[in-house]
Amino acid sequence: MNDTVAATSLEQLADEIAHTLARATMLDGRAYIRTPVLFPSGATAVVVIEEEGGGRYRVSDLGQGFDEASQLGVASGYRRQAQEVAGLSGLKLEGGAFVLPATEADQLLAGTMTVANAPVRAQERAMLRATSRPPQSSVERLVTRLRTVFPKAVVEREVELRGLSIHAWAPDALVTTETGRAAHALDLRGDVRPVQLGVVDQLADSAAA
Repeated sequence: MNDTVAATSLEQLADEIAHTLARATMLDGRAYIRTPVLFPSGATAVVVIEEEGGGRYRVSDLGQGFDEASQLGVASGYRRQAQEVAGLSGLKLEGGAFVLPATEADQLLAGTMTVANAPVRAQERAMLRATSRPPQSSVERLVTRLRTVFPKAVVEREVELRGLSIHAWAPDALVTTETGRAAHALDLRGDVRPVQLGVVDQLADSAAA
């Protein structure tokens, strides 16, 4: 077999593989693209493209990522991670859907892959976060104990905080008093880790005293 035949055969084979990995279906004026991107469940990420007019298109996952996360019981964590992923990817988050509006035709390939990857990234991060957190029963005991120790304080669970880092952080419990706030996090053994916030740097120590 000469090089020309081999190259042609490989090109044909690659073309067949590419067409198998991604397929498009038209339904009610929308193009549904089945991409090669996979969720942890093994489901294929599907991206929907619809015309907006003026030669521009709207690209979305139609909330597939949120549905997948709900089935795995990490919906609340997924919402937090999705907001961060959307900001980093240049996407909008509408409800539970990743959206890339006003996309031009020559941007559709890159836009489609960006939208396909975003919910998968968000779900993977949500699942990692869920496995690194202590059981909810331990968090509930911590909150109950803090409310007993600080009866006049406001004790909240998993309040999202954002400091100097661009990444959001949600401690297991946040205690707010007239003089400031203190965050408390449980490690995987269930031990409490007070985290200094603002001026209340001795709040946890005073609770134990």
